[in-house]
Amino acid sequence: EIPTVQSREGASLSRYGGAPLVITGLKGGAGSGFRTNVILAETSGAELTARLSLRLADGTQARTRTITVKAYSKEQINFNDDSLFPQGESYDGASLEVTPVEGIGSIAGFATVIDNASQGYTTRAGRFVQETVETNLRALRAEGKGRNALAPRALSRFVIAAAARASGANNSLFTTTVSITNGVGSTANLTLRYLPDDGSTVEPKTLSIPGRRTVTLTDVVGTFFGMTNNTAGMVFVEGADIRKVVVTSDTGTPLSLTDASRGASPSTLAAYAPEAVEALGNPAGGPPSAVVSHPGLEESDRYRTNLILAETTGQPVRVRVKVVPAGSLGQPLAQKEYDLRAFQRLQINRFLSDVAATESGAVQYVDVETVVEWVSGAGRVLAVATKIDNDPNSKRSDIYVLGPTGSNQGTIGF
Repeated sequence: EIPTVQSREGASLSRYGGAPLVITGLKGGAGSGFRTNVILAETSGAELTARLSLRLADGTQARTRTITVKAYSKEQINFNDDSLFPQGESYDGASLEVTPVEGIGSIAGFATVIDNASQGYTTRAGRFVQETVETNLRALRAEGKGRNALAPRALSRFVIAAAARASGANNSLFTTTVSITNGVGSTANLTLRYLPDDGSTVEPKTLSIPGRRTVTLTDVVGTFFGMTNNTAGMVFVEGADIRKVVVTSDTGTPLSLTDASRGASPSTLAAYAPEAVEALGNPAGGPPSAVVSHPGLEESDRYRTNLILAETTGQPVRVRVKVVPAGSLGQPLAQKEYDLRAFQRLQINRFLSDVAATESGAVQYVDVETVVEWVSGAGRVLAVATKIDNDPNSKRSDIYVLGPTGSNQGTIGF
């Protein structure tokens, strides 16, 4: 999955007082099983020069360089470029700051973190640190500037809707890793909560991250929350200091030992889950929508598709799921409504068949658009779809964030 960006999205001198984008969860270098490439895209139609700063997990600034991205063009910096990525040491757990320096353009950025054994990858999108944005806006207003800039809306929590420590089909074992980067100089004190699907209560955990450092929690459900049984649910990262951090996650399964005979490392992560999503949507992309969608999912002899609906704000909500075939000019084949309680996570397996009320496997759904729309209630739903290979020799599982949906009343975008 490659993220899409909107026109004028990204870091710029005219946006948030030149606040940098922060990309976290990078991996690579000596002794790492991964490599990272960075992609920068200009989105406003004007040239921009940016300073790139790679920080190791301990906050050390390992590399700094500048780069100019021309209007509506793309620059890619690969893992073997020593001007940004140190070749003789590991930078697992690093983060990257993209700070605008000169020009009137805008740069959106993301990284691909690639597994060297399986060649599977996950993407890390650049995000703004809310406290930096707020500080810059206050400084602009003190200078008599930025008076018409929208104040950032309150950031309640980051949500990871596909957290697990659970076995699956074909000898898979899914675990979730979370990376949190503190983007400011002062300590960030956070609270992490795990909400299992079975409704049981797990004691919240606190976490303190010194300024500019990154903490990576490998198998967060098992090692951080102490859950050793099969379990899946949501992880919330919250507290007043979430304004200081950016959060990312991945969920994957090690390849089975039998895969070693096919030249694959037993420790390789072969399936990836989405990044953590802010409970009210991505502030860099504007306020959340009442309708979210994915243009082409498949439920067939080759793939099966599941849908996760996660209520993220603590209020009940009803949503409608529509199945829209290709070439139908938007007319749904079928639709179904689902009610969610406060903080409920609902996983609908083979959901295309469920919505269409057909027996699983009876119909081949290929390139079917999925639409999730808010119907009623004050809650907000994060919709995540998975597309899983039915081949028992494959662990491929593509996971897509459709986005948060709910009533837009009272929400203010960045």
